[in-house]
Amino acid sequence: MKNKIRDGDIIYKIYLTAAIIIFIAVKITEFTLPPQTVRIIRYSEIVLNTVMAIWIYISYGRFKSQSRENLIALALLITCGADFFLTLNGGGTMFTPGVTLFCIVETVYMIYLNPDKINLLFRAVLFILLTLIAWRLGLLTIGIFLGVLNISMLAANMFAAWVINQREKDKPSLLRTIQNTQDKPSLLFAIGMTLFLICDINVGLEVIFPEGTAIYTAAYFTVWTVYIPAQVLIVTTYYKKIRA
Repeated sequence: MKNKIRDGDIIYKIYLTAAIIIFIAVKITEFTLPPQTVRIIRYSEIVLNTVMAIWIYISYGRFKSQSRENLIALALLITCGADFFLTLNGGGTMFTPGVTLFCIVETVYMIYLNPDKINLLFRAVLFILLTLIAWRLGLLTIGIFLGVLNISMLAANMFAAWVINQREKDKPSLLRTIQNTQDKPSLLFAIGMTLFLICDINVGLEVIFPEGTAIYTAAYFTVWTVYIPAQVLIVTTYYKKIRA
């Protein structure tokens, strides 16, 4: 068992090193190389995360088939499909299927988080409010509708992750030791969801503001600056919790 844990830690460190290298490559090339080349480099990070998640499941998760932590692996797998449309193919006509898959990703995370009724009400109210705003501005299309649904669910999932994390933190230390808390979102997961939301907000700014403006350039730089760390934090959460 100790050998398996040690081998797992070595593979995780290799994964983390590869993720850092790809992150640096993305930041160096995103303003210098052709867009299609940059998209390939970016998508390689998504594939890396997916491969790592599959390895974690095969090595640990399949032996804990009832664990909700395996939902993280499912979400990462679907994310790979979503980014195939949005990242590798650059959106455009691929925007709708890509955002649809991201809505499914957020649904999986919602099931994982198991939010309370207040959080469910919050996501419903936020979705309705944002949809009405888009409709009043004459921007409501199928793609925008799905985008609003995605960001509403993402925002609610982020709040749910922080609330549950705080509840775990507030528990007496003895109670935390006695209770099995491996199915609870960690601080890393909450930070990851926060970075996801920052990423989506900046994607929206890219859509709203013309290319070449200061806001567009800042948003373009920010998207993958936070998206890659978010993915890595989610993978790390899965790795650490499924072995608990």
